[in-house]
Amino acid sequence: MILDKLEFEILKESKLSEYVDGNLDISNLRYKSLKDCPSVINGDFDCSGNQLMSLDGAPREIKGEFYCYNNKLTSLEGGPESAYQFNCHSNQLTNLIGSPKVKRNFWCFCNKLISLEGSPKVVNGDFNCHDNQITSLEGGPEFVSSFSCHNNQLTNLKGCPQIKLEFNCSDNQLTSLEGCPSVINGDFDCSDNRLTSLKGCPSVINGNFDCRDNLLASLKYGPTKIKKTFFCANNNLSLSEILKYLLNTEIRGIISDFNDKKIMKWYKIEDHHEKLKMIFTAFADL
Repeated sequence: MILDKLEFEILKESKLSEYVDGNLDISNLRYKSLKDCPSVINGDFDCSGNQLMSLDGAPREIKGEFYCYNNKLTSLEGGPESAYQFNCHSNQLTNLIGSPKVKRNFWCFCNKLISLEGSPKVVNGDFNCHDNQITSLEGGPEFVSSFSCHNNQLTNLKGCPQIKLEFNCSDNQLTSLEGCPSVINGDFDCSDNRLTSLKGCPSVINGNFDCRDNLLASLKYGPTKIKKTFFCANNNLSLSEILKYLLNTEIRGIISDFNDKKIMKWYKIEDHHEKLKMIFTAFADL
């Protein structure tokens, strides 16, 4: 049900205003308050694109998805206790105190977050907190399906949640991967950081591994299995370091600063001793 401002005012004054059996959309109506909203929404509730500075008065129970993005919120206190999915991106939040329990996705990107304090502890979907000012993952969720914390101010991954699928921590100031899960069952992106070591890196990545644009001169502590492509360009890696690493690593493809087709042709040779000999001959022109 998409309402204009007059229709919503009538709804609030009616005796049926405590419960809406379906979706309720009051987005882009320039509301500054949610006072006298229905208490229970048996569907989605959308109050995005208004001028809200607080969620006081919001429905307490949302059976579907809750959208409060593109407002002026500085706090989530007063919001729902639970929702299937919660989207509060593009506000002025500095922490997540007051967050509801969610069953699926939680999106809080493009705020002014310096802390994940108050986050839901379990998110069986995407947790997206990218494009904030977060300096620590401590106090954040404990389990997520996919986690995106890129473009923040992280220097380490202490407090990182258990991650079922994808992990993107690119565009931070990471000098260490310690705290990272040991297995990532999707893509892992730690590019555009300040890494000089892969210590703490997952040992198994069942997707792409991207560590481009760091300060790496060694691949020691790198994964032993990368199910898809290994991206390692724009580091301080020598060809011999890459080949030495690949001798004991499972990959499907590579993007480096060298002749990747030639590297993969060498990689697919089954004779280990032949590989070792070719390092000193076949790559002399690279």
